[in-house]
Amino acid sequence: MIEQADLPEGVRRPRCDHLNDDETAGVFDVIRSESGGLGELSERLRAALR
Repeated sequence: MIEQADLPEGVRRPRCDHLNDDETAGVFDVIRSESGGLGELSERLRAALR
């Protein structure tokens, strides 16, 4: 489970039921507003893994 994953302290762990469209959309809204969208997020992740 994501709650037990060994991730850096700054990593957010939003919970949602992926079968619930409203909850899933809410997570994508957070990604959009906090990191500029999935493209920006994936670029940051890629840079962090280099």
